Amino acid sequence: MFLQQLCQLCLRNALDGMADPFTLRAAELFFRPQNATVHEGLLLLADAEVLEQRFVERARDRTPADRRPTPRWEPR
Repeated sequence: MFLQQLCQLCLRNALDGMADPFTLRAAELFFRPQNATVHEGLLLLADAEVLEQRFVERARDRTPADRRPTPRWEPR
């Protein structure tokens, strides 16, 4: 935890005034946990905390009807 915060502090000072969002996102890779996946041959990284928040929001917003499995066939 200490190293993460130290890295964040160093990068924050080094990139102070940086306007390029891609550079700032790349800097976050050094101190924020990431989830990685391969999609269509490309490596995708996503902030683990943001993914967790979105997962919780989607689970909360689902209606009870959405939670029930949909039948593959209609009973007669």
